[in-house]
Amino acid sequence: MKICKNPTCYSGFFDRTRSTSGLYCSTACSSQAAQRAYRNRIKDASCAQAS
Repeated sequence: MKICKNPTCYSGFFDRTRSTSGLYCSTACSSQAAQRAYRNRIKDASCAQAS
């Protein structure tokens, strides 16, 4: 039993991956976390260019 790494999701899930390296409860949570990280990288890059 693991806890989803998406900060807005507090679901527990059974990691059924072969290497037990699953981080998210679903592909939707994985996509949300990836999109959030991308937006933060873009935001940080634009702030660094403005300075």
